[in-house]
Amino acid sequence: MRHNIKMTDYKSEGKVVLPEMANVLKKLEPVTQLKAVSDLLKEVKQLQRQQQDDVKTALLEYQNFCVDKEQKVSLITDEIKQVEEEENENENKQMQEEEHNKKVLNEYSSVVQAIEDTCEEGAKLKDYRKNVAEETTSILPQTRFKVNLFQNLLGVSWDYECADNEIKGCIL
Repeated sequence: MRHNIKMTDYKSEGKVVLPEMANVLKKLEPVTQLKAVSDLLKEVKQLQRQQQDDVKTALLEYQNFCVDKEQKVSLITDEIKQVEEEENENENKQMQEEEHNKKVLNEYSSVVQAIEDTCEEGAKLKDYRKNVAEETTSILPQTRFKVNLFQNLLGVSWDYECADNEIKGCIL
């Protein structure tokens, strides 16, 4: 009577149920017991090798997975740094452009103010020239006439080389 016990039946649990093996071995003859033990030991060793190979494969896969993750994290970190640098550069450019725009706006305002001031001054000069022209054409001839009349009536000769705040003359 041969019992066919396989260690792979217990592989999912990862252990061998020893009491069950002992019961099976007790029911067998000594030669058959030795052969069954030998077969079980071979199967245990094969299962151990298979499990070791499975663990090695799983560890290598995990190691490769970790290396891949580290590489991906490194790439993502580098990309994040690059994006942050670009954002900083863009912010700096934007700040410089805003400062430049403020300067240009101030210069524009100054130029507009200067133009308005120049226009006002031009208008004042036009008014002044008009007034001077009126004085020259109307007041000056009247003043000349009065001075000549005064000079002819009184016989006064004026000293034109005296200071501006003085009036000098002599009677002839």
